Amino acid sequence: MKDKNKIRKPLIKELTDLRKRISELEKSEVRRKKAEAALRESETKFRRLAENYPDVIYRFDKEHRYLYVNPTITKYTGKPPAYYIGKTPEEIGHPQEECQYWRKMAEQVFQTGQPLDGEAEVSGPKGKGYILWHMIPEFDEDSHIISILSTERDITERRKMEQLMADEKNRAQMYLDIAGVMLIVIGVDKKVQLINKKGCEILGHSEKEIIGKNWFKNFLPARIRKETEKVFEELIQGKINPARYYENSVLTKSGEERIIGWFNTFIPDKKGKIICTLSSGTDITESKKSADQLRESCSKLQRTLGGTVHALASTVGKRDPFTQNHQLKVTKLACCIAEKLHLPEDRVKGLRFAGLLHDIGKISVPAEILTKPGRLTNAEYRIIKTHAQHAYDILKDIEFPWPIADIVLQHHERLDGSGYPQGLKDSEILLEAKILMVADVVEAMSSHRPYRPAPGVEKALDEIKKN
Repeated sequence: MKDKNKIRKPLIKELTDLRKRISELEKSEVRRKKAEAALRESETKFRRLAENYPDVIYRFDKEHRYLYVNPTITKYTGKPPAYYIGKTPEEIGHPQEECQYWRKMAEQVFQTGQPLDGEAEVSGPKGKGYILWHMIPEFDEDSHIISILSTERDITERRKMEQLMADEKNRAQMYLDIAGVMLIVIGVDKKVQLINKKGCEILGHSEKEIIGKNWFKNFLPARIRKETEKVFEELIQGKINPARYYENSVLTKSGEERIIGWFNTFIPDKKGKIICTLSSGTDITESKKSADQLRESCSKLQRTLGGTVHALASTVGKRDPFTQNHQLKVTKLACCIAEKLHLPEDRVKGLRFAGLLHDIGKISVPAEILTKPGRLTNAEYRIIKTHAQHAYDILKDIEFPWPIADIVLQHHERLDGSGYPQGLKDSEILLEAKILMVADVVEAMSSHRPYRPAPGVEKALDEIKKN
């Protein structure tokens, strides 16, 4: 009995182990079949996807022989996928240079195990074209690369469109560069989107150094930055008239400031929303300097002219203090009348000079007649009356900005033609001369003279009204 048990136990154990192995094999077979089914399903899905995919899809091994090509290839080459299977690019007839390129790219993927993509120019039945390609390594169970899955997309039309757009941009840039003024496009984000050659020359920067930079922070002096930004924002918002002319300083690369005169144009999108401004600018730095120098020269000339006029006026005062005092008072009164009549400032200035010089002709009148305490004789009065003509003769060759000589000549004319020396009437007399004659009469009659006491202002005004 004991011998039978000794034999039975090993047999039972062996039988049990055998059943376990059979069970494991059955499970393994089930897993294998499931894996094969999953692989077949995956392969089916891949093929279904690949065969309907708009891009060319193919698989190749280390010898670069095609293992699979989807039907899209026929659309581009006119040849079916089967034509490619088992062949290399050289056997298919691709140019040697292109074959070397593809082998070089594939070798890089096989060595690194990393995907790779790029763009390439390729030959085809319709001539040269461009493709966007992508290579993905495929691994076996032991993580060895066994093949490469690659996709190619025809981007020939896109490249043509890009080239067309680039050509258009270059053409537009050429037109902008031809312009003799600075042209710059600034977006609502205040960044420079475009600038022409003239603008680069003025700023001293290259186009790359300007494009994409904030215009106000990078190219304007700090002292005007905030104010100029505010004006720009108000322009964009439509709060101020875009047609206005502006001037402001810009900073060059060397740190120099240049003054630019600007005109602005808005560029809207299809919905009418402003997206940027196109500004044309002219460098007016030198003309500004010239204008400042010219203004300073004019100011000096005005001061010189004023000093000369006062010097001339004072020459009469050296001989007759009454005449000098009279000239000053007449001038002040005449200017007050002119301002009351709202004459332009420049004409008032001319009248002031005429007032200071209106009796300069008395320098030719003997001092004993000017200062005579009694009534003048007819002969003496005729001599006095020559002072207007003498003043004209003194002043006529001096190039004043105003008709000083004519104003002085006419300041004793009267509206009714009874005055001297020419007997002119109303419309023939300059307005400044009319104002001067009124001021002259009023001042003369309201002031004391060596030959008579002052009749007074009331009588002077009566005389004006009467005559």
